[in-house]
Amino acid sequence: MKPAGHAAVSLALGGGTYLVTGSPGSVGVALLTGVLVDLDHLPDFYRWFILDQSNRIWLLLHSYELLIPAILLSYATDWNPLALAGTLGFLVHLLCDQWANGVRPLTYFFTYRALKGFRTSEMAPWTAESVYSDLLHLPFMPRLLPPTIAWIRKLSRR
Repeated sequence: MKPAGHAAVSLALGGGTYLVTGSPGSVGVALLTGVLVDLDHLPDFYRWFILDQSNRIWLLLHSYELLIPAILLSYATDWNPLALAGTLGFLVHLLCDQWANGVRPLTYFFTYRALKGFRTSEMAPWTAESVYSDLLHLPFMPRLLPPTIAWIRKLSRR
């Protein structure tokens, strides 16, 4: 799912959490966890677009296993609205990606990816070219992405 979709779903989830718990902070927390999970794409993008190594994908935060400590934290804090909103934002992010990204059923389990050697071909039909093309459809990216990649490549050759 694209960032705008994650933002919309997370805002709705945060709004629902606010309505149930009365905690306005839950809106921001759900939005943050629902969107910022995608920061784990950055190391993969570096490997794919700078090093031209797209045969592996790590996605360290895209892991259903991380729900266990999140749920335990929510429980340990007596279902604190912020902890609950963060857990729900994270869960919904994974579920939306599972639904929208055309991945194999177990792809968002870190254990599965590790057992498959993090090989991209074992996860989804993604290629560096298809991901790059998708990124170019995001706002500002046609102007931002190509020069940024060129700049980072230049820096990494030093």
